[in-house]
Amino acid sequence: MGPSLDYSLGAKTPYRNFDLQASTMMFLKATIISLLTSSIAVLGAPSCSDSPNVPVDDVQVCVDELHSENGDGTTTCEAISNGIELSGSGSATIWGTSSGVDSTTSYCGHVADSVQEIIDSCTKDGLTGGSNVAVGNGDFIVEVTSD
Repeated sequence: MGPSLDYSLGAKTPYRNFDLQASTMMFLKATIISLLTSSIAVLGAPSCSDSPNVPVDDVQVCVDELHSENGDGTTTCEAISNGIELSGSGSATIWGTSSGVDSTTSYCGHVADSVQEIIDSCTKDGLTGGSNVAVGNGDFIVEVTSD
């Protein structure tokens, strides 16, 4: 009988002199880094208006409305190529515009989250404005404007 071979995790294979466990960890690390960088590229940061002019309180009412419309988490909002009003309150209007397609949808809760990112990133002196991609759908552009 020949020598016994150890095929347990972490053992050296009889044919190659490398550690399976280390090789697997390197692969997982590379995969995670790749996923993180692609997610950052897709989501990006909101594009802030040069002169924000929409009261944050009005925009927050829209965020709350979009979240409440989401209900069970499956309600979708639609964006079309020439833009459609998704919500309005006071002097704030939330628009949905599709990019590169005639129309697209995203969960209303995701749209609300994207508007909240605009508020968080683009507010100055109680005023905000800008655009962002909807969470999970790079073809859905959300814009905060005044009427």
